[in-house]
Amino acid sequence: MHSKPTLLPSNDDFVTLHYPADFKFAGSDSGVYDLATGDWTVIWLHVRANGDAYYLGCDGFSVK
Repeated sequence: MHSKPTLLPSNDDFVTLHYPADFKFAGSDSGVYDLATGDWTVIWLHVRANGDAYYLGCDGFSVK
């Protein structure tokens, strides 16, 4: 599943995203589904206006 990039603040504040609310957007041509049980990985990228993306890091969470 792909989501729309989310603009994060540039002042080093923490950001909390909520699923599914922060992953729904018009024009995605896809629904937001319940997460399957298991371990998930979130990949953080810096995406520039020209479409170039640079890896920043990754994190993860579990769904039980």
